[in-house]
Amino acid sequence: MKILVFLETAMKLTFRQQAFFEKLSELYREAQKPVHYSVLAQTLGVNRFSAYDMLRVLESKGLVASEYRLPDKNSGPGRSSVVFYPIAKAREVLTRLAGDASEGREWEQAKKRILTSLHQGQIDEDELLDELLSAIPQTSSPLAYCGRVITALVLSIKTRLPVELEPGKMLKTLGNGEGGIASGLNLLAGVAGGVTLTMRANQEVLDTLLEYARKYQRYLDKMDLDKRRELSRFLQEVLQSISPASGREGRTA
Repeated sequence: MKILVFLETAMKLTFRQQAFFEKLSELYREAQKPVHYSVLAQTLGVNRFSAYDMLRVLESKGLVASEYRLPDKNSGPGRSSVVFYPIAKAREVLTRLAGDASEGREWEQAKKRILTSLHQGQIDEDELLDELLSAIPQTSSPLAYCGRVITALVLSIKTRLPVELEPGKMLKTLGNGEGGIASGLNLLAGVAGGVTLTMRANQEVLDTLLEYARKYQRYLDKMDLDKRRELSRFLQEVLQSISPASGREGRTA
C-alpha cells in the first residue's frame, strides 16, 4: 500500500481506533511478536470481543494484519488462535502524524505567547527578546523556531540598531510584502548578518543571533508554501504589533 493511502487512512481514524492501534503497537514492540486480542482487551480494560471487533476494523483499513497461531508444543493439542500485529508502514505514518500534531501545538503556544506579549505589553520588548534568545535553542518545531527567530530579529532591529540607520524604515520594508509570500521572510534572514554588525549589543548576543538566523534560513528553504504563508502572516502581525517602529530607536542595549 502506498504511503499516501496509509496517510489518508490514518487521518480518518477515530480517537478510539487510534487508541487501539497505538496500544497494539506498544504491546507488539514489547513482546516482539503478534498479540492476542484478549491481551489487548485486558490492557485497555475492555471486553475481549470488543477488542477483537476493533482489530478486525483496523485490519479492514489495512493498518493491522492477523495470523493464526498454533498452541505451544508443550501445551498439548488444541485449536489455533488468532493474533494481530501492526503494519510497519502504518506505524511509521501514525508516528509522523503524532509528530506533526506535537509540532503544531508547540507552534501555536509560541505564537500565542509572542503575540499576546506584544499586544498586551505583558513584558517589555527587551525582556521578551531575552526570553526568546533563551527559548530558541530548546525549540524542536521548525515553525516555532522560525517564529521565535523572526521576533528576535525584528525586536533586535527595532531596539538595538542605531537611529541613524533608520530601523523603522528597515522594518517597514520587511512588511511591504513585495516580491511574493517569502520576500519578507528571506529579506529578514538576509539582512540579519549586516545589521548585527552595527547593533548595540555584546559580541556573544550578536554571534547567537547570527547562528539562529542561519538555521532559520535552512528551515525556511525546506518549508512548503503553506508553512511559508503561515510565517509570512506571523511576520506581518509582529510588525503591526510593534508599530510605530520608531518609538525606541537609538537606545543602547
